[in-house]
Amino acid sequence: MLLRFTYNKRKNVRGAYENKKLSKMIMKRSQFLHWLQLQFWRAQVTAALADLSSALPFERAAVLAVLDDEATMIDERQVIAREALLDKLASMIPEALEQLAQALLQGRK
Repeated sequence: MLLRFTYNKRKNVRGAYENKKLSKMIMKRSQFLHWLQLQFWRAQVTAALADLSSALPFERAAVLAVLDDEATMIDERQVIAREALLDKLASMIPEALEQLAQALLQGRK
């Protein structure tokens, strides 16, 4: 997609709309690819655990290694999610933060 920039008297450059569309498209594709990667990773973990569970003799260290890898991946995803949430909260206007706070409090009832 080519970005189209044209002159506008009120704004020097008009291309933000095209840029925003491109950003959304990239984000959706990135999210989809991340989802596919996650599904592939989950399938690998499941297959590894299934193979190790049926192996004789039982290899405790190998199963623990797979479980540790899984825990590390989960931890990394949680850090990313926390950072994204903090970035979103930091970018919100005070009124939106107040609305969010009220919604959180109402949801607890």
